Amino acid sequence: MCLKNKVEVNDELIIQKSIDNFNNDFKTKIKKDNISFLVSMYYNFVNLLSTDQVTSRDDLKKLVDVEERLNKSFNKEQQELFTEWNDLQDKMFDEYEKRAFIFGYCTCSELNIESKMSRN
Repeated sequence: MCLKNKVEVNDELIIQKSIDNFNNDFKTKIKKDNISFLVSMYYNFVNLLSTDQVTSRDDLKKLVDVEERLNKSFNKEQQELFTEWNDLQDKMFDEYEKRAFIFGYCTCSELNIESKMSRN
């Protein structure tokens, strides 16, 4: 049996909690099966977003340039503090992105459920 790494377990927990929150907030009953599939779909979604956008490539180049100039202006302590801040910001944005993706999934799932009910 293959052991899941820490990232996959954390992703699954975020997805499960996001579905629970959606169900609680909107009084729905979205099932939490296929969590591994959702994790895979999320990473495919992020990959698609990051490779298909010309604008984001230009913005990414600008961001890298500004970050390099900023890093050159720091002393060692400032650079460590900036790295810590940047890592935390990346972690928070990553979780925000996952929650937004799952919100879309849950919305789509609920619309499918409701459309099937209205046809019956």
